[in-house]
Amino acid sequence: MSVAVEQAKAAIEREDYDSAIKLLRPLADGGLAEAEFLLGYLYFTSAEVSKTESRAWLERAAAQKHPEALYYLACLGSTCDFGPPEDATHRALLVSSAELGCPEAQRDLGCFHAVGDLGFPKDEVLARLWYGRAAAQGHADAMYNYGSMLLYGEGGPAEPETGMDWIRRAAAQGDHGAIHFLANS
Repeated sequence: MSVAVEQAKAAIEREDYDSAIKLLRPLADGGLAEAEFLLGYLYFTSAEVSKTESRAWLERAAAQKHPEALYYLACLGSTCDFGPPEDATHRALLVSSAELGCPEAQRDLGCFHAVGDLGFPKDEVLARLWYGRAAAQGHADAMYNYGSMLLYGEGGPAEPETGMDWIRRAAAQGDHGAIHFLANS
């Protein structure tokens, strides 16, 4: 990752969006996917970036298979600024993002398949698979849900000890569901 991208990320963290844009624009104009993604991501902060501009940058990064750009495009609907995928096109973007390793997309797919929601069929095997992939990357909510599925044998054989280990890991990361579960076990 380039020094300029790291400096831009630091600027975004401290909400210095003008500095971030100055650092990112030349890189994004040159086709660097991470810079394109970050310019698109600014819409989801308090930066003054239009939804149209954000979508354009995210689409450029997504064309280069940037996992997070695909995720934000999947969630950037025509009727809302950020939410679950609203149609087959957005669902396909979410799946692509998850397949490329985005833990948020993997967690979302785990959730949607666990309950059979938003155009995704109820499939506990797929839910467990996606939760497991996100959990392996450290996503706390996915750790809790994956642990629960293992604990209760949803989507595969019960693995109570392993399930409790995942729930404890989620709690250690501050996941409220896991903390509540452990406090009431």
